[in-house]
Amino acid sequence: MCIAQVPDVRRLLPALLFFISACAVEPSVSPLPLHQESRRAILEAALWMPELPYPRKLLSAYGLESQGWELLPLIRDDVAAFRRSDSEHLLAGGSLPIDDLQPIQSLGLPLGQAVFHYFPMRADRWLDWLVQSPEHWDAVGLRTTADGSVHGVVRHIDAYGKPAVAITCALCHSAESKVADFHDGRATRALDLGLARTLWRQASGLSQGPEANWGPGRIDVTDDGIDSPTVIPDLFGLKHAQYLNCSGVIEVSHALVPAIRFETQYILGHELLARPSRHLTVALAEYVMSLESGTHHVEIPSAFWQHCAQCHDPEYSFSGGLIDAQAVGTDTAAATTPNRGTGYYKVPSLLGVSLGGPFFHDGSALTFDDVFVVHTQAQDVNRTAKRQIIEFLLTL
Repeated sequence: MCIAQVPDVRRLLPALLFFISACAVEPSVSPLPLHQESRRAILEAALWMPELPYPRKLLSAYGLESQGWELLPLIRDDVAAFRRSDSEHLLAGGSLPIDDLQPIQSLGLPLGQAVFHYFPMRADRWLDWLVQSPEHWDAVGLRTTADGSVHGVVRHIDAYGKPAVAITCALCHSAESKVADFHDGRATRALDLGLARTLWRQASGLSQGPEANWGPGRIDVTDDGIDSPTVIPDLFGLKHAQYLNCSGVIEVSHALVPAIRFETQYILGHELLARPSRHLTVALAEYVMSLESGTHHVEIPSAFWQHCAQCHDPEYSFSGGLIDAQAVGTDTAAATTPNRGTGYYKVPSLLGVSLGGPFFHDGSALTFDDVFVVHTQAQDVNRTAKRQIIEFLLTL
């Protein structure tokens, strides 16, 4: 059952974000909903289960007048791609080069796309080790371009003023596909961050962690001590999303919720030491919500209307509201995790499913046929209807 309806404001979301991003100037106070009081109210409305630890953490520090994250310095936006030659330089005992860093606005890309590909999202010790271990890049799914740049990894100046490496949105959400060499929005299912972290632990003399069992295309971002990895999601259809996070802990109750969500992600990714300029996160949200799967569906068959459309609404990029986690038939761990467990899973968009699985938040269905075995509410669909639905999904 779907328990939420999409507010009318979502129909205007792309236009609203374009207007906001065109007018926003950081760090001055904007008369638009970027100013402090409105952002706080938007976040409060979006966190519909404020008693959970994750919402409490955000509400304890975000959008406060003279304390919390408002006082953090801005993340520096001069960046450059990390190249294979940089790895060789580090292995030879050199330091990370920074003489070619450029402001993100000068990279020759639309601002939102530049943020997606080059703005540092987070750093970690395993990444510092991995960029100096090119012999493992193929195994963990790091990809290099023709000029030797490592896709989704950048050089920048961190909050301590030191040269550093970091990952960007593109590492996890820009994969090779039949549409393009690097298709923004497509989950990087070959990326094995669990293996990367396991290899780093072995090299550092640390005991093996739960990430050794994640497998490619899966990651646990909850940081709550409970192992609940989920499949890296595609980002298609986000302009119609009603909830964010697989457990739906954030309701998209306002046009600015995705931008605020990205802002808090960067703050947490930078260990509460710096925050992104808000015109960058608004531009990023605008870009992500413009991403398309590159496929085009045909007429919707009656079997889809009968069995699927109640939750996967065609009017909203085949996405929907929330569904009781127990009713899906998949592992419920990610819906009940201490930090973000709502007891529900959000109904994701089906755009891009023709590009391949695995499917569901936990990757428990490798094929479309598996979906009808795993999903509790789809197990009684007859063979003819199942074939109609699968043939239609292959057009999305």
